[in-house]
Amino acid sequence: MKGDATKAPKGECASCGKLVSKSNMAKHRKVCGKKKAPKTRKVINRASYKRTKDKILNKRFEQRTFNRFRRLEVAREQLVTLSNKPLDVDLIKVKQWTPAPKTSLLHGISMDSNLFAICLNTLRERCKKLYKIGHAHVEWPKFYKAIMFTLHPEKIPSAACDFSSST
Repeated sequence: MKGDATKAPKGECASCGKLVSKSNMAKHRKVCGKKKAPKTRKVINRASYKRTKDKILNKRFEQRTFNRFRRLEVAREQLVTLSNKPLDVDLIKVKQWTPAPKTSLLHGISMDSNLFAICLNTLRERCKKLYKIGHAHVEWPKFYKAIMFTLHPEKIPSAACDFSSST
């Protein structure tokens, strides 16, 4: 018992976990602090990037916008130089959209809702058998709307907006 009372009280170092006497704790902290591994370039670069991230991103954004404006200026200059020269490009003929004729079979089927639903179900079954496409790959409500709007464009609510009838 007497030997225990003569020993200095010990404490545990927070960084390394060793038991060190309280009187030597300050000295041990100096030594223990020097034991830390030196920072690698990766850690230093990551920390500096975190500090200057906003500057770096703003600089990149400015460079991108500068390059876009520079390309626009070059394109404008080319347009000015080419505006007097004739272009050897044929115009592309744009095909006008027309709804399905009223004499078509699909138009007649779409007028009857029950018959149209039966046709959609048979089409869905054929797609399952032939192409191995399940419910997840085909959005049938959108498909139904697309068919209805191609056959009956007058049923599109955005196109049939009359301001005179709303009053």
